[in-house]
Amino acid sequence: MSDPTTLDLISSWLHIVSACIFLGGLVAWFAIVSPGLARVADTGARAAAEGRARTCLRLVVAHGLVLLMITGFYQLVRFVETQEGVLQRREGLVLMVKIMVAVLAFLLFLFAPYPKEGSEGRRTAAKLFYAGAALMAAVVILLSRYVR
Repeated sequence: MSDPTTLDLISSWLHIVSACIFLGGLVAWFAIVSPGLARVADTGARAAAEGRARTCLRLVVAHGLVLLMITGFYQLVRFVETQEGVLQRREGLVLMVKIMVAVLAFLLFLFAPYPKEGSEGRRTAAKLFYAGAALMAAVVILLSRYVR
């Protein structure tokens, strides 16, 4: 394997930071924001605060996710370049599964329904989409450990 370049190191660092932003944003929503909003008695104020919080958090997490995909693609290209025949070995299969799971996490986050005021069904669906995206992200992290 060749020595990593400066761009490889920067890409790896950005990849880890963006994974923390993505997963941390989802965990923050479920562990801090959502339970805190549940304690607000006034439903109108709760809905307004939830809408603002969801918009801000979604913006941050989406940027982290885009950066995660870009750096992940760069690392994939570099990994395949430096590892002869990697796609024919078990690591290549795990890498392909990791990519599919990462794309699924991205799609779950991207297409999560945006709940309207007073729409409990859409709110529950959004929570399920975000929980699925967080679970898929955790699976990607576990698969990453196997590939390296």
